[in-house]
Amino acid sequence: MLSQDAFYRGLTPEESADAANFDFDSPDALDEDALVACLTELKRSERTRRVPPADVIVVEGILILHMQRIREMLNMKIFVDTDDDVRLARSATSCRGAATLEGVIAQYTRFVKPAFDRFVGPSRRHADVIIPWAGGQQRHRTTGLTDFAFYADRLNRLVVEAGLGQLPFAEKTVVTPTGHPYVGVDFAKKLCGVSIIRSGESMEPALRACCQGIKIGKILIHRSGDRVLEDHAVFAKLPADIADRYVLLLDPIVGTGETAVQAVEVLLSKGVQENKILFLSLIMAPEAVHRLCRSYPRLKLLTTEIDEGSENYQVVPGVGLFGDRYFTD
Repeated sequence: MLSQDAFYRGLTPEESADAANFDFDSPDALDEDALVACLTELKRSERTRRVPPADVIVVEGILILHMQRIREMLNMKIFVDTDDDVRLARSATSCRGAATLEGVIAQYTRFVKPAFDRFVGPSRRHADVIIPWAGGQQRHRTTGLTDFAFYADRLNRLVVEAGLGQLPFAEKTVVTPTGHPYVGVDFAKKLCGVSIIRSGESMEPALRACCQGIKIGKILIHRSGDRVLEDHAVFAKLPADIADRYVLLLDPIVGTGETAVQAVEVLLSKGVQENKILFLSLIMAPEAVHRLCRSYPRLKLLTTEIDEGSENYQVVPGVGLFGDRYFTD
């Protein structure tokens, strides 16, 4: 485990004397050369020594994905997001140089939040897997249809909005009703959604709410539980020009990854480019993440949670049969 916090550069005497006004959340506060050198030595070292079983180097820190030289050395990049209020609460226990609550808030407002908006937030576009913030009420076994659908829709909207943020965009200037220009963004024109029947259809309203008039296709995979049967895809209704589009593939719960793989294969067979597929889900089992990332390294995954695993073709702890809980009481 390599922690970004172990690579802060030494402060000058002047900076140390005024530490409360030093921006520890800026990339300039880190000794990036030292981190690159350490990671390079670990990757290239021919020396061996006995350690507990582990063959993965985890490099963690809020600015890791902002640093291009570090990104180029990583085999998998994961961005874990969280709510603004949670970030503020965590800052209250970790803000450097702030001894009072007023000092924490001042430091958060002056340094932490601007740094997140400028460096940390935008770096999520470099991630292979993105885990947005999400609540957990929909997991409760006694949650009824109305409440389950309400919380599911909230999470679906978060995931879809985060997914749209991964698409290419260009700056576009518009004139507001006050007559003043405003510079915004114009997203990719060639876009469509594809839901994996039946659970994936629960994510369609969120996509339509964010992209009015968007085309949505459907894929049905022949399966028993989450076990894919021999016929694989038995139905696919897709836009005729899907090969020219960016595709948001929708399935809220992904366990073994078999169904997801078959759906991706359908899209590839229709000419969709692998790097134009963005898989959106709410909960995934680790084996599904591994299988998709190994099979399709240029595909991007976005989920709210990676659970413990899968048992009997269901994600655990999971939420149960998502489609049944969402569509029927």
